[in-house]
Amino acid sequence: MVLPERSSDTSEVIVTECELLLISYRYRPEEVWEWPGGVYRGWTTAFLRVASDDGCEGIGEIGDGLNVHETLRPIVERLAREVVGSRARPRAIV
Repeated sequence: MVLPERSSDTSEVIVTECELLLISYRYRPEEVWEWPGGVYRGWTTAFLRVASDDGCEGIGEIGDGLNVHETLRPIVERLAREVVGSRARPRAIV
C-alpha cells in the first residue's frame, strides 16, 4: 500500500467522498440453490469507497450478499451526509 506524500503540517484530513459500489452475479439455473429460508438466485456484494482531501482512499466490503441493494443504499446515503466534510481518522490495514 502506497500512501500519498503528506506535508509536515498537522492540518486535518477531511472526508470528501463516500461511494457505494455494488457488484452482482446472477446464478445460472444449475447454480441456484435452496435453503429453508428461500432460494438464492444470485449474489451481490457491496464495497464502500471513502476518499479524503489529501488523496487517500479506502475501500471496505459490506454485507452478506443477500439484501444488499435494499438495505445498504439508504444507510450509506444517510451516513455519507454525516461523514463527508468531517475530519478523517486515517488507519490502514494491509
